[in-house]
Amino acid sequence: FSSCDRIQRNDTAEKPVPVRLEKITQDMSSQPVICAGQVSAGEIVKLSFKTGGIISTIHVSEGQKVTEGQLLAQLDLTEIQAKVNQAKVGLEKAERDLERAQNLFDDDVIPLAQLQNARSAHDIALQDHNTAEFNLKHSEIRAPSEGVILKKLAEERELIAQGMPVFIFGSGEKSWIVKGGIVDRDLVRIAESDSARIELDAYPGELFSGFVSEIGEFPSPNSGVFEVEIILDETEFKLVTGLIAKVTIFPSKLEAMRLVPIESAVRIEGKTGFVFVPNEAGNTARKVTVEFGYIVDDKIAVKRGLEEISEVISEGALNLSEGSKIKIID
Repeated sequence: FSSCDRIQRNDTAEKPVPVRLEKITQDMSSQPVICAGQVSAGEIVKLSFKTGGIISTIHVSEGQKVTEGQLLAQLDLTEIQAKVNQAKVGLEKAERDLERAQNLFDDDVIPLAQLQNARSAHDIALQDHNTAEFNLKHSEIRAPSEGVILKKLAEERELIAQGMPVFIFGSGEKSWIVKGGIVDRDLVRIAESDSARIELDAYPGELFSGFVSEIGEFPSPNSGVFEVEIILDETEFKLVTGLIAKVTIFPSKLEAMRLVPIESAVRIEGKTGFVFVPNEAGNTARKVTVEFGYIVDDKIAVKRGLEEISEVISEGALNLSEGSKIKIID
């Protein structure tokens, strides 16, 4: 009986493994660049008063959409208007003094130096008046374009310094963007207008499209990565600043790659692994070491190792070893 068992085991070991073949395709493709990022409004601007003062009225709230030129906030004009009136009176006096000094100089009553002093006083008064009028004109904040109020940084009746931000404003001109960071070896592979695919943690399973709009010229001093900006195509989904995103950029610079089905790739370690191909007779498997590139849908790119090969074993590859008997099925 032991002899029979041995024969039976040998028959089992030599039984061919059913496999399917798939042709290797060659395509012009590129290795995607993947990075993490955050969603933000297309153009973020800090809006402030060009002069200091007490905020009289704030007309908008956080998250509110606004139109170009819409009044957002005003300063209390009591003090500002008083300075305008004071400067106006001072300018009128300086004009009268200059006119009197000019007449007296023409009649040889006063020396040239006194006339020049009157002119200097007039110039100073004119400058003070222009400054006061400028502050009055810019005692309000208006929306520079259509957009949304992302954040309100001050309240009514609050004393605000010149140039201190009152609103963080997101312009609607560029829709929504994702800002991410890439390393230098990826930076040289992408270009503006390259297409991109965006996945958001807030919307699992949903894919958003976009394109590269800006690429940073200098790395961050802290992280060493370069900032890249992707403009999202128009979408019906609600987007807010701060959403976490995974960005896949598809470089427009293509290179010839040989593509094989993912199931044909066996024991991938780093960038190397192997695939199985049939021998010339088509009855045994031969292991071929290759250098893999990247995954494209259900394919994996092979950089080196399959130059003279046209087919690989796909289905059944995981059940093979070097020299395994195979049976090719349709």
